[in-house]
Parts: sequence; C-alpha cells; structure tokens
Amino acid sequence: MKLRYSIAAVITAIALSTTLACSQGDSRQEAGETRDPALPTAQALPDDFARVLTEVAAVRELPAPTGMKVGFVPRSQVVALLDSLTTDEDRHSFATTTTLYRLLGYLGKEQDFLSVYRSFGAAAVAGLYSPLEDTLWVVSDESNPAFAKLPAQEKETLAHELVHAIQDGAFDSVAQYRSVADDLDASLAWTALVEGDAMTHQQRWAQKYLAVPVGTGAGRAMLLASPVSLQAVPAAIARELLFPYTTGAEWVGDVRSRLGAAGVTALFRSLPRNTSYVLHPELLNSEWKAAAVSLPDLSKALGNGFTRESGGTFGEFSLRNWLQSRLKALDAANAAAGWDGDHYDVYVSGKESVAVFRLRFRDEAEARQFAEAQQAYLKATNAVPAGGDARVVSTPDGIATATTGMRGVEVVFTLASSPDLAKRALDALSGS
Repeated sequence: MKLRYSIAAVITAIALSTTLACSQGDSRQEAGETRDPALPTAQALPDDFARVLTEVAAVRELPAPTGMKVGFVPRSQVVALLDSLTTDEDRHSFATTTTLYRLLGYLGKEQDFLSVYRSFGAAAVAGLYSPLEDTLWVVSDESNPAFAKLPAQEKETLAHELVHAIQDGAFDSVAQYRSVADDLDASLAWTALVEGDAMTHQQRWAQKYLAVPVGTGAGRAMLLASPVSLQAVPAAIARELLFPYTTGAEWVGDVRSRLGAAGVTALFRSLPRNTSYVLHPELLNSEWKAAAVSLPDLSKALGNGFTRESGGTFGEFSLRNWLQSRLKALDAANAAAGWDGDHYDVYVSGKESVAVFRLRFRDEAEARQFAEAQQAYLKATNAVPAGGDARVVSTPDGIATATTGMRGVEVVFTLASSPDLAKRALDALSGS
C-alpha cells in the first residue's frame, strides 16, 4: 500500500500521521518530474538548520546525512507540493485503500481516500521530509526564515522531520518501506517505529536545546494542534493516523529508556512486522511469531470478471480499530488481543467489491471472544438478515457481512457490496 508513506507527509506537522513523515515513490529520480514550475525550489541547508541537524543526530546517536536540502513553501502551495510528491503508484494505492475502507465502513460510497489526504494535508502539514529528494520542506510564507525565529512548536516539528532524514541516511527509508509496503500490518508496525523514533528523539532534542522540562509531553501536545483538521478525517482513519504517534511513541520511548538509542537502532536493523509487537512490547523478548495464514485465489470462484486488488495481513491493530468503530475501545481491544495471525484479500469487478478474511487466534476461547464481539459490532450497525441465508446480514449503508462464526481457533468472514456476493465468497472459502 504505497500511500501509507505518502500520506505520512501530511499529518507530521501536528504529529498525527501514520506515515506522513516522508514522501515516497518508486525511485529518487521520480521526485520533481511532475513538479509545478510555480513551486519554490530547494536550496542547500542553511547553516542554522545544519547546526540543528547535527544536534538532532547527536541525540539520536546516528550520523547526520550529507547533501540534504531545504525548501520553503507557502501554505497556499502545500496541496500542490503534496501532489507533486505523489506518484502514479501512490494514486493507485489510494484507490485500493478506498475500496477496503468502504467495505470496512470507514468511508461512505461518495468518499475516497485521496480526498481525505488532500483536504487534511492542506490544513495540517507544517513540514515534511522527502527521501526522494533528500529535502526538508518547511511551510513558511518567508523564503528563508531563520531557525532561531521560529516558534518553539515549529522548531520541534522540524526536529521531528530531521530525525526522518537521519533515519533515511542510516537505514534507507525507501528500501525499508518497499519491504513492508504490500502488507497493511507490517507497514503500520514500521510506521509506528519510524514515527515513534521521531517523536521520542524530537522530545529529547527539545529537552536539551529548548529547555523543555522532562515529562511535560511537549510533543504529545502537538496532537491537539489542529482539531479542525482532525474533524475532516473519519474516526477510524484518524485512530490509524494517531497510532504511530501515540502507541508507537510510547513503545519506542520505552525501548529508548531501557536500551538506549542502540536499542531503537536494533529495531530498524530487524523490523518487527506486526502491530502486536507495538501493542504488546513484551512480545519482542518472546518466541512468539504470527502464524502463517493463507487464502485461496477466489478470482474464478467469484466469476463475473473479479480480480484481486489488494491483500495481506490485516493485523491486531486494524482488527481492534474496525471493532472500535461500533464498540467501546476496551471491548474492541480485548476482543482483538488474542490475534495470532490472519490473511485478507480484496476482489473487485466494476462497481462490485468483496473483502475476505481468515483470522487465527491463540486458542478457542480467544476466537469465541472475537466472534461474540463481531456479532455485537454487527448488531450495533443495525445489520439485518439478507439474501435468505442466516449467515448473511446487511447494514443500512449496503455493506453485507457473511461469517462462518468460530471454527476452532479461526473465524472466517466476508464483507461485500451485496449480500449475494458476500455469500458467494463465503461459500467459496468454506469449500476450500
């Protein structure tokens, strides 16, 4: 899902994004190929910004990258900048995410993820680092503002982005992102590491160089910097965007306090590929690994020209987040906590779409707890029986769910644009 690193660039300004700290594409040569000629050009890093980069690198205990540039863009041109950093692959990924998020109920039939990205980014972004260009972009109406004259919060935001530049130099952010891009759970776990690292060391830099008292939560306060911007984002998507900056920051901060910067670096050297590691840090020191779960190719079984559009590991956080759309946060978290592995695939044909899920839990009790929570979720959506099959229900917004319920330690279900399609997909899975 390419967009998860592009959209990260948008919300970084107020420490909100899932991946918004950097903008990504297929190659570093892509950057600027479609750049609006009216946009400002980047320049060599001024001495005062270079000094701060050196300071942040020392706090992070990694080398400061060389050859970095900086560009200053007025607020009125932020959307144009974001568009110029969005590749065709990003746009395709926005479209596939729209399909999944409509089926999950995060987006309505008339909503799309690209619109959320652009509208929120226009209001929220204050700065971003683009690894495609090795450039720090600063939102400013001045063409070359002095770092010392920036408000303290903007200084922290830029320190956050400089951590991303340091990460890129040390670990090659583009390569790391490509290694997780096609898996929802792995990409979100990686984002939690990237943003948790930036939040943790942004705050450490502020404590040392801005005299911010320890424990004041200066970085966390940034989460409230733009409530209007958050209102433009569907609740489930906002929770996903917040996750790397809240839970991810707590996770990395704990690692940093116990193992130092070297402990955080070790996570980049061996990437945790599941959000369960972020939600349950004790798993890092255990033998636990997510179970390998697979699904058959349903393209032929679904008929009518269906093709697989996306898929991968949904993950514990996404499962919790989905349930939380209708259930209390604690109930959703408890129901998802027994997650032990999964696989999902999304198929499309014209305006029809279906997502199929196979979830595995640690034991039957955990599977039963999730199955009961799923039924409570469906009841809260006002779903009613549909299609003449007891396994199929449909919500008022037209999303149909078909489920086998609990089968040992597994739960299999489908979400579709029609009851017939949900049933057809479930029958295909049940017969596999």
